[in-house]
Amino acid sequence: MNAALPQLADVRLLSPSGVESPYVIGWSVTMTPRDVSPRAFKTSLADQSTTIEIDTGTTDAIEAVSLESPATSFIKAARVEGSNDGAQWHELAANEVLFRQSGGASRLRIPISAGSWLSLRITVDDKRNNPVPFTAAHLMLVGTKSATLPHAVTIEAREEKPQQTKLTLDLGAANMTLAALRFAVGDAVFSRRVTLSYLHDNNGQTVENFIGNADIYRVTADDLSTASLVIPLHRTVPTARVIVTIQNGDSPPLNITGIEAERNPISLMFFASESGPWRLLSGNSTVTAPHYDLAELNQYLGKAGGTSLKPGEIIANANYKAPATLPELQSEGANIDLAKWRYRKPVTNGQSSVIRVELDAITLGHAQTSFGDLRLIQNEKQIPFLLDHTNASRTLQPKLAKNSDPKRPTVSLWRATMPLDGLPVTQLTFNSSTPLFDRTLVVWAKTKDEMGNEYRTHLGSANWTKTAGGKNGELALSLTYERLPEVLFIETDNGDNPPIEIENVQAHHAVNVVVAKTTGTTPVFLYYGNNLAYAPRYDLQLVRAELLNSEKQNVTLGTEEVLRAELKSASNSSVGSPWLWIALGVVIIVLLWVVAKMLPASPAGK
Repeated sequence: MNAALPQLADVRLLSPSGVESPYVIGWSVTMTPRDVSPRAFKTSLADQSTTIEIDTGTTDAIEAVSLESPATSFIKAARVEGSNDGAQWHELAANEVLFRQSGGASRLRIPISAGSWLSLRITVDDKRNNPVPFTAAHLMLVGTKSATLPHAVTIEAREEKPQQTKLTLDLGAANMTLAALRFAVGDAVFSRRVTLSYLHDNNGQTVENFIGNADIYRVTADDLSTASLVIPLHRTVPTARVIVTIQNGDSPPLNITGIEAERNPISLMFFASESGPWRLLSGNSTVTAPHYDLAELNQYLGKAGGTSLKPGEIIANANYKAPATLPELQSEGANIDLAKWRYRKPVTNGQSSVIRVELDAITLGHAQTSFGDLRLIQNEKQIPFLLDHTNASRTLQPKLAKNSDPKRPTVSLWRATMPLDGLPVTQLTFNSSTPLFDRTLVVWAKTKDEMGNEYRTHLGSANWTKTAGGKNGELALSLTYERLPEVLFIETDNGDNPPIEIENVQAHHAVNVVVAKTTGTTPVFLYYGNNLAYAPRYDLQLVRAELLNSEKQNVTLGTEEVLRAELKSASNSSVGSPWLWIALGVVIIVLLWVVAKMLPASPAGK
């Protein structure tokens, strides 16, 4: 699935004699349960219970009952019985939990043993609290469920943002049909809204595409407990990475210990007219989906039985010749005056190809935050390029040293030195071996104003709680500034508690990539470091999707070359200088002397 195009448009089947053979794709289909209203619905109050009597009005098999209630907050136990004669009742579900929370999470659907029942009776236990009204019911008729297989996923990154947690999951392959995600959560009681999405490039803008959402929860009250930790999906995901967004509101982040996935299997059905090795071909981005007459027999082939096989390992085609990428595209751009650019780096370029260049930390620190000053140059002319803002990140390791503030003995203070001044760091992560604590961590820097006066600049803060058992030992702190100074200060007030320890701090920055088509072996350079430059506009944007999806050669940046010294403005070059104040004093004295000379002399005796 990962090697092929979406919807398997490029897959071809060759017989042992090398003849292209028709096939049919068997996509997994899941039919959601059909929702019908019962013929009659009646409720009655008894001693410490509410009884709901339902005349189903159907002979179809029922797998669940869903109730409606205007009550906003409750938790109750329920028992469901079924009967076909009104005399003999059979228990279909016992001690099922019904609840609704003020935050919106609820469970009003009761799964039962699937079967056909003319009457249903639901007994809701009201011993713990007052009865709540139930106004209607819906019957879920049995639907067709497709097969699923376990599928391994990896939590690649975790980012804590205000009121939400974002997880990046690596599915291991693109074009997978996800059936469900199952969360492993260590918290005892919680309720969260979870949304699944994937990132898509839309003409230079990264767009988040919705896949599905659901509430996950674990609710406990007295001896009642229920949990729902699964997001049902049954959606094909075109990317290998997905984003899980958990809405925390004002609650602390969840202790998520793992995520499991299930996928729907996809089969390819064909008539094997020959014995021997059959071959599947894939990996041709220029073809369209085939149309075989066999497709009309899809519904019959699935019932015909046959032999079930698994494909072998993917093997590269030794005779494969990659088609030229956008042969009509001209790689040579307009002339440019490079006198105002401060830095450049050579780009490793061994052949004519589409290249992919990841911007390293030094380039990120010296370029504009918007990257409007980036220019790719070959033979003194611009090479049109695309900038791809990926969802990946890189990690830097600042140097951490303990500091102290004698005026604030309860405060723990650390000094962190970044590898470079002005890095666009989006997040800091901290680790502590202290077993149990609850602190507010603050990150700040020293800044000078135009008069040379030093003041404190707040960069970010977050509450850090580490509970018994060592959970929540890592803190991910999002930063509010686009660029970080070289020296940061980290502090927390311990109050009446012993100080905490921080063993490790890591800085994370986003991965940004330059993609371009080059020709020839003439040296290529990446220029940057011009604060007055505007972002270039290339016609290359018209074929953005084709270029980003093409095969690319990963190349690296060489050693930075400084082309011109940094120009400092007059205001900045003399900030806080004593000579400025001496010069201003001399000017004021001269002006006072001139004014005194211009005043008329006082009359004698006066």
